[in-house]
Amino acid sequence: AALTFTRLASGGSVRYLVQASSNMVTWTTIQTVLPGEPTTITVRDTVPQSSGTQRFLRVAVERL
Repeated sequence: AALTFTRLASGGSVRYLVQASSNMVTWTTIQTVLPGEPTTITVRDTVPQSSGTQRFLRVAVERL
């Protein structure tokens, strides 16, 4: 699975934490995206879809 999102070019000092979960209760950060280019980000899950595990992805935003 993959998640694509667009961040604001003028977003300031924020970082994006792409997180994954199999139960939507416990979340694990699979990639941290720091300020800068590019503005469109695609992150692929670290667990292959062929594993048969249901996964959910989300983006959390934190100010630095």
